[in-house]
Amino acid sequence: MGTAHAIRSRTGLDRGTCTERVDWSKQTAGTMHPVVDAPYTSDRRQDMSGICFMRCIARLNRGWGKWLIIGLLCGLVLMAGAFAQTTKQMIVVPFQDARFVPLDAAQPGELAVLWGDPTKGSSAMLVKFKKGVGRPHYHSSDYHLTLLQGTMKHWAEGEREEDAKPLGPGSYWFQPGNQVHTDACLTDECVMFVYWPDKRDTKLAETQKK
Repeated sequence: MGTAHAIRSRTGLDRGTCTERVDWSKQTAGTMHPVVDAPYTSDRRQDMSGICFMRCIARLNRGWGKWLIIGLLCGLVLMAGAFAQTTKQMIVVPFQDARFVPLDAAQPGELAVLWGDPTKGSSAMLVKFKKGVGRPHYHSSDYHLTLLQGTMKHWAEGEREEDAKPLGPGSYWFQPGNQVHTDACLTDECVMFVYWPDKRDTKLAETQKK
C-alpha cells in the first residue's frame, strides 16, 4: 500500500482513474490552464502513460479481460477448423477405374461416384444410360450435367420429346430440384458427368402428383 500511495502522490493520479488531480480554482497568470500539484513535464507525462497502461492491463485481468481471452481462443479454434476444411485433397479417377453400380427404377442405368456421398450431401458422379426413354421423374436437389458420350434429349413436364433438341458430347444442362423432367438416350450408350450440390434422390412424377 505504501508504494502505490507514493506513486499516486508523485504522479498526481487518483485511484481508479488515469487523470491528474488538479485545482481548478487556481489559474496561472495570463492562461486558462489549471494549476497541477507538480510541474507537468514530458518525463512526468511518460510516467503517467506507463502507469495508466499497466493499470488498464490489471483491470483486464480482473474483469472482462478473461472473456476477451476466451473469445480469442474460440476464434482461433474456428479459424483452424475452417482452414482444415479448405485443405482438400486432389482426386483423380481414370474412367476404367470408375465403379459403376445400378441406378434405380426411375432411371435404368448405372452410376459411379467420383467423390462425396450422394446419400448425405454434395457429390459428383458418372452416369450411363442405354438407348431408350426414361420415365418422367424429379429430384429434391438441383444438378448440373455435362454429356460426355452419345446423343441425348432432355425436356421438362409440359414439353414434347419431338421438340427437344438432340444434345451431343460437350452439351450441358442445369436441372432445378423438384421439377419433373424426362431424359432420352438416342444412341447405344450415353455417358454423363453429373454434379449434385445436395444429396441425390429420384422420385417418379406420379409420386409428386399424389
